[in-house]
Amino acid sequence: MHSESGRPHGHLQKPFVVRRLSTDKYAGFMQIPASVSDGHCFLFLTSGEVIADMDGESLLISPNTILFIPAGKSFSIKYHSGGIGYMGTFADSFLKDSRYSVIHANSPVLIDVPDADVVFMEMLLGKLADMQFTDDSSKNVCQAITDAFLAYSDSIGHIGRNWRINKICSRFFESLFNRERKIFHMSYYADEIGISPNHLNRVLKASTGRTAGSWIDISRVTYSKTLLRQIGLPIIDVAERVGFDDQSYFSRFFKKHCGMTPSRFRNSCAVKSKMHE
Repeated sequence: MHSESGRPHGHLQKPFVVRRLSTDKYAGFMQIPASVSDGHCFLFLTSGEVIADMDGESLLISPNTILFIPAGKSFSIKYHSGGIGYMGTFADSFLKDSRYSVIHANSPVLIDVPDADVVFMEMLLGKLADMQFTDDSSKNVCQAITDAFLAYSDSIGHIGRNWRINKICSRFFESLFNRERKIFHMSYYADEIGISPNHLNRVLKASTGRTAGSWIDISRVTYSKTLLRQIGLPIIDVAERVGFDDQSYFSRFFKKHCGMTPSRFRNSCAVKSKMHE
């Protein structure tokens, strides 16, 4: 079933839905709140990155990675940047064979798709995203392609790091992107997890390609943009919420990463908002 919404996430009511995903169509610095689907969900990225949260476990989805989410589990997106790919959900009643391991795990499943098979995966999911049910024949085609997608995912599901969630990364992301509290320095998160800052850096660099400090900067920038859209919130309070005691230091930090001062960013958001009224 084809959808133009491009929304990265939501409660999908139909027994079979596959959508093209574009997180850029959603405000790039806003988190996407939790919802629950009765079906077995998946997310496959071809570019960009997403940090998703499932029942308190935070996961980084990178290009050429599939995330499977068991039915009935709460799912939200904490961070997204340039996420392009596909998302979907399948009810057991739709599937000809519902015994696939990837959709019946008790926890989220991350699968790395080998480079040689990425085009094949895009071909399968692109066809499903474009299909519409017009008769039993088209439904049978969708079921056959879905079976191929799930069977393939099962076949590579135990290769390399697949099926394993890095607990240190998960706890770090869960704490770092928790918007109910301020953002701290790296040593705070290392102490919270119970490891040294150097060990935290090594694990994150090996697993995500970025250091803890880089992820803290990303969280600060994205949260700053969200807070700056709240016109009545003083910039000094924004600075404090993202971990800066000095407003001028925060302004320099923001300009370095965003190319403009916090005040200019706030004004640009206000202008865009008026244009859309």
